[in-house]
Amino acid sequence: MRHRFFIAALLISAVPATAGMIFDQSPPNGNSYDITNYRLADDFTLSGAATLTSGDFWYQAQYESDLSNLTYAFYADSSGHLGALLTSATVSPVTSWDATNNAYYASFALPDLSLGAGTYWLELHAGTSRIDDNGGLLVSWMAAND
Repeated sequence: MRHRFFIAALLISAVPATAGMIFDQSPPNGNSYDITNYRLADDFTLSGAATLTSGDFWYQAQYESDLSNLTYAFYADSSGHLGALLTSATVSPVTSWDATNNAYYASFALPDLSLGAGTYWLELHAGTSRIDDNGGLLVSWMAAND
């Protein structure tokens, strides 16, 4: 079954047939956390199997172009902590200004990621790896109530 997924201002969606939102933590609450100098992950729970195909999230930066590369990682849950790494990649997100939320908005494609019901973690990092500091540019993942 293909679905759409929204987490901490992150939208993970699927194409054809039964595309739909599977989790929504929007809108951002104005808090943001540095994803350039620190590793940051948020957990989410799926009530059923889903195939994730894209993601969107709000961020703060000095300029929209400060987020030219994004590294994401999905993890299994291990008793409320990051578990085994399921997949990770670096992408060049499509970015825009979201005037409604007074923030930048980033979208990125995922290769089809099929997950069963359960709890997972998503890590976002500005840069070309999960340890890179994005060349000195500060990008912060905007939080949503969780």
